[in-house]
This record gives sequence, structure tokens and C-alpha cells, in this order.
Amino acid sequence: ASPPTPVARGPQGTIVSTPNPTGPSPTVPAEPAFTVPAPASPESPRPGKRDSNERYQILEELGRGGLGVVYRAEDRMLQREVAYKVLPENILGAEITPESLLAEARAAARLSHPNIVQVYDAGRKGQGFFIVMELVRGETLEALLTKRAMSIRGVIQVGRQVLAALAHAHERRLIHRDLKPSNLIWGDDNRIKLSDFGLARAFEATVGNVRTQPAGTPSYMSPEQIRGEPVSPSTDLYAFGCVLWEMLCRQPVFGTGAPSFHHHLSSSPRDPREVRADIPEPLAALVLQCLAKSSGERPSSAVELAQRLAEMLPPKA
Repeated sequence: ASPPTPVARGPQGTIVSTPNPTGPSPTVPAEPAFTVPAPASPESPRPGKRDSNERYQILEELGRGGLGVVYRAEDRMLQREVAYKVLPENILGAEITPESLLAEARAAARLSHPNIVQVYDAGRKGQGFFIVMELVRGETLEALLTKRAMSIRGVIQVGRQVLAALAHAHERRLIHRDLKPSNLIWGDDNRIKLSDFGLARAFEATVGNVRTQPAGTPSYMSPEQIRGEPVSPSTDLYAFGCVLWEMLCRQPVFGTGAPSFHHHLSSSPRDPREVRADIPEPLAALVLQCLAKSSGERPSSAVELAQRLAEMLPPKA
């Protein structure tokens, strides 16, 4: 399980800060995919406490998972609210060292794109570690899909924004490795933000991939990831296919939990038109191509995939 997505809810559903895009990766104009009511106001923060270096004042807990707890906090130096993630003390081991954790944070901090949650700071706290990120007010795509269906146009527009984020990361030799609806935050301005590059690892241009132990979320893991084989940007495109299928059909393509491992390795995905009749044939075919068992049979890049999706965009109603 990956750490919780740093999401805060507010009465206006606003994004606290939005980084400026850099590099040649595409950006996609935001527009509504479905109507989302304003989220409820959070409870009043309990009395704040400051971290050991006095810079960050904890205001309230936002969520927790196997790899840490996320808080809404105030950066007292820059006078802004942030998402403050505390990693558990027992996270260190043979594969994860203090140096590798900080390297992960530095790698994520290199990303500056309107569809990616910005990493601001990282460091040690006692025997543990913390990461400070942009605080995004909104809801996860996972939560929104439990409430209502998305239009075909909305699915394509959201998909293009996700691919713009992936293209930006891949250009900088970063693989997300845990793309899923709970890591995608829907902001009040109809912009999607990709969160949690905590599992990402830089892959060297001279090698083109990295070897990894299985890590990620079972419902969205590629066959090569499950087998512990080298991963590449195509690994993210497989997960994107899973997310695209779920946006269209409102259910994971192979179900949830450990049993889905077998299906990702051996089973052919259902044509999404069997679940939803209004899906255009080219879009269904593209989803199934993303879900190819062999990485060589998937689209060549996030940029190519975004271009093909743009060609399928129906006109506004």
C-alpha cells in the first residue's frame, strides 16, 4: 500500500498553489468532466503542535496508510499551508535507506507541472522522515467515481491531463509506479493533480529501465512489475490503461486485492464496451492496447497516447 494522497477539503475546494509547467511536456486545458458539489468544510483544527525544527506547525490529520500519515500543516517560514507526510520509523531496511529516501524526495522535487503535486521539502525527524508537499484541496478521483459516472469527453480530458503529468515525469527519467485513482486529485478548477511519487525511482538513460522488487497496488500493477522484472515508462502506461478502464466502467478491470495479480499476469481484459455501450470503438481499442501483457505492444509513450486521445475527443454538448 502506498502512502495516503495529500488531500485537504475546504469550503471552496480550492488549490492552495499551482506550480508553473517546465519542459516540453504537454499541458491540457482543464474543463469539467462531471459536476462535483463543493466538499464539506473540515472540522476545526485541534491545537497545533510544531515539528522538531519549529518550521512546520501541524494543524490536523488528513489521512494515513501503510507508509505514513499526512497532515495539514503551516509552513511558518513561508506562511503557507502544506501537506506534511511523516513516514514510519520502521520503513528503513535493506532496500530503503535514509539516502535512498532523500534521493526519492529530490527526484520528485525536480517535477514542476500543473498536473503534479509539488514536493517542497524533506528531511529527518527523530528516527523517521518527513516530506512536505503542495496542499491540494479537493477529492480523489477514486472518491468521485463512487458518486457518479463520467462522460466520454470527461474521461478523455482527464486522461490527457494524467498523460501530460506522466510525460513530464518520463522526460525527467522518473517512473511513478503506483498510478491509481486514489493518487489523482480533482481540484475545484477542474484540474487533475498526480500525487505520490514515493515509489518512483530515476531510471538512467544509458540503461533505460531499473530492476525493482514488486511494489505498487495490485489492481493497477503491470505484469512485469508483479514479476519483479525491469520497469519502464510503459509500466505507467499499463497502470494508466487500468485507470482509464475504471473511469469508463466505474470498477477495476481485474477486481481488487491479491487475486487480481493472476488476472494481470494471465487474463485478457474485458472489452469495456461490454460494460458500457456508449464507448467509441477506437477508445475501447486504445484502452485494451494499454493493457497489453507485453510492454512492447503498448503505446510507445505518454505523448503518443495523449495525441491519440485528443483525436477521439467528442465536441462539447
